[in-house]
Amino acid sequence: MLKINYSNDHNELIAKKAFDNGTYLYLEKPLDETIVRNLWQFVIRKRIQKQKMREGLDPKGEHIKYVDNIGNENIVGNIE
Repeated sequence: MLKINYSNDHNELIAKKAFDNGTYLYLEKPLDETIVRNLWQFVIRKRIQKQKMREGLDPKGEHIKYVDNIGNENIVGNIE
């Protein structure tokens, strides 16, 4: 889910708290027609990022190494 917050006034503290609580985009009222018309781009970007994470890729397209997949042979000084 993509969280978008909007407020009546410019308050950086409230905006920071919103971002700390998972807000993806913080807007101020009144909402401009151009902003509303282009909000779909943020939704698409988030969907693409989610899909890449499911496929094991980070948003930049680089492979993610999971700690669970690292074997003991990668540990220096391991004698078995």
